[in-house]
Amino acid sequence: MDEPRLGLRGAYEALFRSRGLSLPDGRPLYRYRFSRQEFEGVREVLKRHGPTALNDSHGQALFVAFTAEWYRRERAGGAWDWIRPLAVLGIRYHANDSAADVRYAVVREAAEAGLKRWRRPQPTDVPLLFGVVREAGFPAAAIKEGTLGLWLKRSILAIEMGFTPAEAVASEAWRAGETLVQALVEPAVALSTVIVRFRQQLPPLHERNDRDPVLHLDSVVPAWRNDLPFDLEEGDFRSLVEDLVRTRRVEGGALAASRLLRRTAEGWAPRAELTLSGELDVVRTSPQLQAAMEGATRLRIFPRGDLPGLNRPIAVLEQVESDEATAWESRPLVKAFEVPARLNQAIRLAAVAGETLVEEFTAFAGEPVDAPVLLFQPDPGVDFENALELRFIGSSPFRSTRPWLAMAVTQEARSALKFEQPPSDLGDCILDGRCLLAFVGQASLDLGDGRLTWRSAAEREDTKRLILTGETLRRVRETVFLGTPKAWLSDGQHHTLVSSEDLIWRSLGRGSWRSSNKHAPLGRVEIAMRRGGELVAWTCADVAPRELVLSGEPRTHSLKIENLLGASVAAKGGQILPISRNGDDARVDLRLHTPGAMLHVALRWDTQLDLTLADPIAEPLLLTPDMRPAVSRAQISIDPLHGFRLLAPGGRDLWLVVRQGAGQPVQATRRIDGLVPLSAFQDELRDLLGSFPDLDAEVRLSWAGRGDHFAEIAWYDEDQPLVAEKGISPFSGLSSILGWNLDALALTQPTAKLSNNLPRLSLQELQTRLLQELGPGPWLIFGRTNDGTSLRPKVVAQPPGDDDRGSALRLAFRIARRDARDDAFATVLKHPEALNRADLRLLVDLSVAARDRNVPVPAIDALRSLCRAPQAAPWILSTCDTLEERDAVIRLQSELPFLWCATEVEHWVSAFRTRIDELERRLERLELPTADAGRNVAAALGQIADLEPGLATHAWITFLLVAPRADLEPGLIGRLCRRPKETLRELAEAFVTRQSEHREPPTGLHLAGLLPERRELWERYDPAFADLIAAPLVAARMAAGKLHQNPQVVGRCRAAWLHDRQLFESALAVALGRETIDPGTTQRMDL
Repeated sequence: MDEPRLGLRGAYEALFRSRGLSLPDGRPLYRYRFSRQEFEGVREVLKRHGPTALNDSHGQALFVAFTAEWYRRERAGGAWDWIRPLAVLGIRYHANDSAADVRYAVVREAAEAGLKRWRRPQPTDVPLLFGVVREAGFPAAAIKEGTLGLWLKRSILAIEMGFTPAEAVASEAWRAGETLVQALVEPAVALSTVIVRFRQQLPPLHERNDRDPVLHLDSVVPAWRNDLPFDLEEGDFRSLVEDLVRTRRVEGGALAASRLLRRTAEGWAPRAELTLSGELDVVRTSPQLQAAMEGATRLRIFPRGDLPGLNRPIAVLEQVESDEATAWESRPLVKAFEVPARLNQAIRLAAVAGETLVEEFTAFAGEPVDAPVLLFQPDPGVDFENALELRFIGSSPFRSTRPWLAMAVTQEARSALKFEQPPSDLGDCILDGRCLLAFVGQASLDLGDGRLTWRSAAEREDTKRLILTGETLRRVRETVFLGTPKAWLSDGQHHTLVSSEDLIWRSLGRGSWRSSNKHAPLGRVEIAMRRGGELVAWTCADVAPRELVLSGEPRTHSLKIENLLGASVAAKGGQILPISRNGDDARVDLRLHTPGAMLHVALRWDTQLDLTLADPIAEPLLLTPDMRPAVSRAQISIDPLHGFRLLAPGGRDLWLVVRQGAGQPVQATRRIDGLVPLSAFQDELRDLLGSFPDLDAEVRLSWAGRGDHFAEIAWYDEDQPLVAEKGISPFSGLSSILGWNLDALALTQPTAKLSNNLPRLSLQELQTRLLQELGPGPWLIFGRTNDGTSLRPKVVAQPPGDDDRGSALRLAFRIARRDARDDAFATVLKHPEALNRADLRLLVDLSVAARDRNVPVPAIDALRSLCRAPQAAPWILSTCDTLEERDAVIRLQSELPFLWCATEVEHWVSAFRTRIDELERRLERLELPTADAGRNVAAALGQIADLEPGLATHAWITFLLVAPRADLEPGLIGRLCRRPKETLRELAEAFVTRQSEHREPPTGLHLAGLLPERRELWERYDPAFADLIAAPLVAARMAAGKLHQNPQVVGRCRAAWLHDRQLFESALAVALGRETIDPGTTQRMDL
C-alpha cells in the first residue's frame, strides 16, 4: 500500500493481493502480518473517507482490520470500546452523544460486514468488539498493563513447569477479565509458546552480565522475530523480550515458598505460593525433610498446619539417579499451589511415604515473617494505583530499580520510619493488622545500633534477604529454632550459606549486637549480616536452646521443661499454673489444666518466647474446632473436617473401620503422635467410604486398646427431603429455621453454571425453575444448612416428555427407576469404544464437578456404574485435556469400590491409540505437526504415573505400544520407562518387616488361593500375610486380561491396597511387567 491516496476498494485489495491471494482465504487477520506501513496507509484512507467508509463494503473490511491492528499496536490502557479507534479516524462516536457522526447500529453493521468480507466467523462467545480485537492476535501494546502482562508472565512460568501451553494459559486466566480471556486465549497460547522457546535460548540470568536479551537472540537466532505468531512493533518487541523473557520463577527452587499481597475489595490479602517443580536443593532443606528422605525413594508432599484448601498431595518427590549423581526431583500433582496465609504463619508441609506420615517440615523461605517492616515489590511498569499484586522481598536493606516500592508496617514502626518523600497509603493488610505504604526514593528505620535503608529508583539492583533454616521445636504451634539457625543470603536466584562468623544477633528492639559464633541467640531476636559496619541483611526469629526438651509426664500430671539456660518460666491453661524449678529444669503442674485445652508457656531471657502446645498429658481424644473434647460417638461428614484434631500426646494407633450390613469390614490403621488435624486423613477416609458403592457407608474411628468407637465419619450429616411436599410440609418450618443453602447441577451439562441458593419448592416448581436456569435434567440437588450440616444429595428427574433424542448414555440419565438406570449405564459403559467424544467429555466433566463441588461420587449414577464396567475408565482418562481433569478422574477410585491398577492394559492401549488418532486429525486441520500428538499423549501418561504410582506400569506399557517414537524430553522418557529395582521376594520381605507397625492384617480376602503357583512368595511367612502378598499379583493378572474382573475380587484387592499401598503398588508394577511384556523383547524381572 505505497500510494496513500488509494480508494477504499484499492486499499482493501492491496492487503491480500500483495500476499499472492486473489481473495481473502479466511485465515485470522494476524496471519496476514500487516506491516506498520500498511496499518498507517489504511488509517489515512479511512480518515479521508470519514463516516462514509462504514457504509461501504470495502471500507467496512478496512475498518475491521484497522481496529484490530490499533488495539494490538496502539492501545496501552483505558477502556475497551469503539470510541478511541474511531476517534483516531476522525469519526466522532459515543452512545450518549447526540452530535455523534455515527450510531452504534452503523458501527455494529460495519464490524459484522467487515468480518464477513474477510471470510471470518461472527463471534458467538464474546462481544463483537472483542471478536474483532482477537483477529490481530494478542494486544501486545497492553502488555505493560497489570492484568494482561501478569496473565502472560504467569502462563510462561507454568509452561516451564511442564504444563501444556493451553493448560497454563487457562489456569492463569483468572488474572484478566473473563470476557477478555475468552477473546484472547488462543493468541495468548501461541505467544506464550514462542516466548518460552525464546527463553530457552538465553543463558541463565546470573550469567547474562546485563547483556541485552534482544541482542543475544539476534546473535543466536537471527530470524527469531519471524517466529512470533503475529507482527509486533519494535517497542513491543523490546517490552516482550526484556520484560517477559526476564520473568523469573518463584525464588528458591523446588518446594520453596514465596509470599505476596493481592488487592481485594476488603484490602490487601496475604497469600503464599509454592514452587512445585524442579530439582530439590537438599542442602537448603530443613533437617526434618532431610531425615524423611533417608532410605526413601519417593515421597508425596501434602500441605499441613493451618493452610486451607487442598487435602490431597500437591507434589511428588522422587529420587533420580544419573551417571553423575543422585538427585531429588519434585513434580507437581496440581496445576498450582497458592493459598491464603498470614504473613506470620509458617508454610508447613508433610512428607508421606506410602501412607505413612514420615515428617512435617517448613518449606524453604516459608518461615513466618513478622518483622516490623516487610518490603514488597510491584511488577514492572505498574503504578501503585493500578497494582494488583505485590511480591514479598524481605526485611533487609534493599535497592531496586523499580520506580516505587511498598512496605507493610506495624503501627509502632510507622511512626519510627523516615521517608525521603511522603509515602502513599495503599490501605490495610487484612488478617495481619498492618498498613501498606508505597514510597518513592529512600525510606529508613533507625534500630538504635544500626539503620535499615530501602531505596527505589536506584541505578542498580541490590537485593539481599536472609532466609533461615534449621531444626525446629516439635509439637508447638510457633516456628521456634533449636539453636542458631542456618542463614542463607538470597537475591532471589542464588542462595549462599552465611558463615556464623558473619552473623550477628540481638534481642528484638534493644541491646547491642553479638556474634552468633560466640553467643548463641535466645528468645525473640533480630538476626543480621553486617559488612563494613553496615547492615546488609536483617530478619527476626524465635530461637530456643538447642537442647531444650518439652515432655509430658502423665504419672505426675505435669509438663517437664529441660535445659532452659537460665530462662524464667510462666504457664497458663485457662488459669495460671504452678511451676517448680530444679536447677535449669522446670515442671508445670497440670492438675488444674482443662483436659484437652491448649497450653501457653512463656520462656523469658532478655526477651520473651511464647509457645503454644496441645495438652501434653491428655488421654487420646478428638478435639472440636474450638479445641474442646468432642462428644462421644461424634457424627461428622467427610466435607467439613477442617478444624477437628486428633490428640495423642504419647502416641497411639488409630483404627479406621468401615462396614456395611453383614459384609466383611474394611479397615486401616494410622499412627497418631501429638496433635494431628483430622483432615490429614481425609484421603484415607474417602478411600474407606468408597469401599461400598452408595452414600450410606460410615467409617468408625477408635483408639487401639480403648474399646468402642469415638466418632463416625459419613458422606453427609442428615437425610432430609429437599423438595417440599404438596400442601404443608412438616419440614418447612425446619427449613426456615436452619436456612438451607441448596445448589443444583445439571447432570448432562455439568459445566453449565450452578443454580445457587435454591428455595424449598414443590417438585413441579423446582423442575420448572431448573429447566429454565440449567437446561434439560436430571439435576443433582446438594447443599448444607447455615450451621454447616451437610445434606444427602438427591436427584430430581426431568418431567416426562416425548423427547427421545440423544446418545444411549444421555438417554440413560432420563430413566426414572434407579435399578433400570444403573443397568442402562452399565450396558453403555461396557462398550466404551462406541462412546463418542461428547459422551466421554461428559463423564470427565462429571468427575471434575464432583471433586470441585464436594459432591460424593456415589451420588452420580453414571460414575458409580464404573464399578460394573471398569473397561470404560481408561477411555475417560484418555479424554482428559489437563492435569486437573486427570486428577479428578483418577480420584474416582477413592470414592468407589473400583481399582485403577486392575483395569486391563488392553483397554488403555485402545483408548490412548484412539486419542492419538484424534489429536493427529485435529493437528492436520490446523496445519500443525502431527508429531505433537505423540508428545501430548506421552506427557499425559507421565502425569498419570505421577498422580497414581500404581499406574506407572500401565503408563509405561501404553507408551511403548502407542507412542514409542515420540520426540520427548529425556527426563520424561526416563520417568515413563523407570522400572522397579526390587524383586517380588524383596518387596514381600520388606512388607513383613513393616507389619510390626500395624495391627492385625485384614482377614477373609481369599486371594492367595487364586494363585497357588506363586505360594513360594508367602509360605515362609505368617499365613495372615498370604492374601496381602498375593493381592497385587491378582490385580496384575486382571490388568493383563488373564483373570476375570469379578467385583468381589476387585473389592478384596482394594482392601489389601488400603492396608499397605507401598507393597501393593510396587509389587503390581513388577508383576504386571512380567504378565504383559514378551520376555524376548524386554528385560524380564525375575524373583
